Amino acid sequence: MNNLTKRVLLIFTVIPVLFASLFLLTFANHIVAHIISTALMIVGSKEMWHILTADQDMDENILVLLIPLIISIVNYLECAEIVGMGTLAIAVGILLVIIFTYQIFARENQFEHINRNIQALITLVFYPGFFFAYATKLTTLPHPAWTLVGFLVMVFCNDIFAYVFGMLWGKSTRNIFPVSPKKSLIGFIGGFIFSIVGAVVIYYMGAPIFGGSIFKAILISAVIGIVAPAGDLIESAMKRSSHVKDSGNYIPGRGGIMDNIDSLIFSAPIYYYLIVYLCLA
Repeated sequence: MNNLTKRVLLIFTVIPVLFASLFLLTFANHIVAHIISTALMIVGSKEMWHILTADQDMDENILVLLIPLIISIVNYLECAEIVGMGTLAIAVGILLVIIFTYQIFARENQFEHINRNIQALITLVFYPGFFFAYATKLTTLPHPAWTLVGFLVMVFCNDIFAYVFGMLWGKSTRNIFPVSPKKSLIGFIGGFIFSIVGAVVIYYMGAPIFGGSIFKAILISAVIGIVAPAGDLIESAMKRSSHVKDSGNYIPGRGGIMDNIDSLIFSAPIYYYLIVYLCLA
């Protein structure tokens, strides 16, 4: 089974589950979507820790679990309006204080790892942590199911068609980004175009998320068509620096969790604010 087939099968396996959770399992402020997001964030954080510390013999500490767990819980409470808006930002600030304070308990044989420990844990607060929280923060917007589906369609279309175009026609335009030499200009263009196509299809299906404007649908999807592959490249750069091929091996032919949600992580906050300021203002 080639990589294209695996990508298509993955998407057509995941999409029905996502649609069910978004359109049918909406009780308790979309708690099912939040649980899925929490699981992805926890596993993604563990993967990122191992990427960021791959060149040093460092044991995983309790904060690698607590950071995504606290961010997910506070984010849900904020989305459910149990706590006030801005509480997540306060939680992030407190987590940063905890990360620095935690280092005073280091044992002598851990001294040489303190700086890397701080750097890696701070990264986890934001990536995947705070950035990925915006994926479920979309449930606070009007028409949350359509808002999330529109986002996922844009990112998935970008991913699969960038791969298809790059594989079929992009070999001569590869290596534009040394951190991911197999990525091609043709692939980037194909992904960009089909991000827009995906948004236009969603628009004409009657999705009430673009303020009734095809222009806004095209503009938002064009931005996502640029930002989504940037998220992929950022993770590639981190892996390249640590001489790691995949973030994990949870998904056959697709690597780890971070290898599959890297584009979502970087795109989610951008998409959220584009919807808020372009379509809801």
